[in-house]
Amino acid sequence: MDITKEILETSSTKRYLTVRELEEYVRLSTATIYDFVRKRKIPFIPFGRKIIFDAAAIDKWMLKRMVKSIDTIGDMS
Repeated sequence: MDITKEILETSSTKRYLTVRELEEYVRLSTATIYDFVRKRKIPFIPFGRKIIFDAAAIDKWMLKRMVKSIDTIGDMS
């Protein structure tokens, strides 16, 4: 199965994530998440004093960051 399709099919059914939920979802520390937010390196939604994350946007962001293996690149040609 194509990795992109697999990730999108198994993505979280929960639409929005808190910082703590995102930390578990992507296995990054809270400090790293806040650093990414501050530098605008990750998609987020400011909601008053809170920050929330759209799970679908996070999935797409992760897919863009994925480094393809040599085997995957070879399959594309």
